[in-house]
Amino acid sequence: MRIQNTDLFFNVVKLRTRMTRFSLPTLLWLGAAFILIVYGLLAFNAGTKLSPVISSSTEGASAIERVIEEAEYGPLIKSPEYIEQYLPSWLDLVAELGSHQYAYGRDSLMSTEKHYHAMPKTERYVLSTHMMLGLVIMAAGVFQFIPAFRRQFRLAHRLLGVLYVGAAMASMSMSSYYLFVTKISDVYSTWFFYWGLWILVVVSVSGMTIAGYSILKRDITRHMGWQAIAFGAFLTAPIQRFLWIGLGPISGESSFNEMNIAVNISLLAIASLCGYLIFVANRAASPLKRSKVQTAADNAATPPLQTAVKLTAGSMLLFMAYFYFVSGGFLSSPTIMQLMPVSAASMHDTIMAPLSTSLLVIAAAVIVSLGVKLLLSSSEHFEKNHFLVKPIFVAALVAGLILCNWGYQLGLPTHEKVVAGAYYMTTGLFTLAFALYLGVSYLKANIGLVRESLFFVILLAVSPALQFIALFITSWMAFVPDPYRLEGHGYQLAAAFALATPILIPFLVAIYSRYTNRFSIH
Repeated sequence: MRIQNTDLFFNVVKLRTRMTRFSLPTLLWLGAAFILIVYGLLAFNAGTKLSPVISSSTEGASAIERVIEEAEYGPLIKSPEYIEQYLPSWLDLVAELGSHQYAYGRDSLMSTEKHYHAMPKTERYVLSTHMMLGLVIMAAGVFQFIPAFRRQFRLAHRLLGVLYVGAAMASMSMSSYYLFVTKISDVYSTWFFYWGLWILVVVSVSGMTIAGYSILKRDITRHMGWQAIAFGAFLTAPIQRFLWIGLGPISGESSFNEMNIAVNISLLAIASLCGYLIFVANRAASPLKRSKVQTAADNAATPPLQTAVKLTAGSMLLFMAYFYFVSGGFLSSPTIMQLMPVSAASMHDTIMAPLSTSLLVIAAAVIVSLGVKLLLSSSEHFEKNHFLVKPIFVAALVAGLILCNWGYQLGLPTHEKVVAGAYYMTTGLFTLAFALYLGVSYLKANIGLVRESLFFVILLAVSPALQFIALFITSWMAFVPDPYRLEGHGYQLAAAFALATPILIPFLVAIYSRYTNRFSIH
């Protein structure tokens, strides 16, 4: 057979050759893409179960109530038919790894699923379409961040980018509509998650908007950074499902909704960390700029900035010392007790042994005092004082281990203990992870990454102070209404804030840092 168009033939051969030359990073990216597309298919499946176009039955709410009753009081005999017809398929996996009562019982997601099927058709149309768009967002979004794909298939990258942004904006509009027309009591996890969803809408839409503005200014670096922040917000959906599935086998006697407290407080922090890792991977895959300008950009911070940072850091340390050594704990604070059940405060205070609290405050003081000194110094002074990284690394390991130990002692969340050990365990693991990041960067003599990781370690060291401050401010503002205040939603809010802030702020700084500006991200 004669080939009529040799140019087309050779282009196809080149394309196939490119696609077979997969490096390890590209294979990892493709693995991540596969996982996210699988989640997208599960989200699409959940949307089809709710959509009036595909599932026209009006018996969904009553059928789900029968599933709840069977799961609570006996084996699932009639329920499998209802589960297949009305409920998301991923709940089957939760039931297999946990139990039928855990997945389908009354203290689970089922009350919300029942409400979904009882909604008017308009709300069902909107919410089901929002769910199904998850497939487009995940599939098109992940390919925006695969460096090899972005460089070799630029037209496809741009077309997928338009599709991704369009689907994301439409999905967030539908999410906003749902939140506007739905009572807080009908949203899953009620007050805390209602406002959490609004925060995700704001973060994702703001991130995409600033990313769009940056691309108009031809600022590819900031475009990539803000897109990573927005995509991190979208990753809360798959991360939430994966956590629900993964926590089932270790839930013990805790219910689905009790384990969800751990998911609530850690979700934004974990998703933001994923966004940061996406940004770092793209930055690392980019070449260095040919002209490395090292002038005023490498000078020490200005005196006003140094004063502001030192005052803030010192205040955080003083607040930690006051709370652990002077205040007497949660039970001794009428302000904090307005936001916490007595059982939760009592259990928290029992683990505050003098030795561990003293070690934690000392470790935080070492990290903050030495870390701030390094961060505010010029590159020349940083190199002269680089040995200070060693005590910071050791102090971060000590702080991380203490926090993990407290988390283990407090155990899994329950309605009585609320957050329990979830906050301390997650903060401890984050602290240990960034301590290792700091250590590896130091061994590689990468001053830029040492500075960047220092920022994370410092803020994680004062995370307990951020939690206490958030509790005081939330209580003073009377922000959490009854009965949610009595259920510990203010406590969850403070813990989530204290976890997410030490990830988001350094992430934003990294996007605009002098180290990032050395790379030609495109």
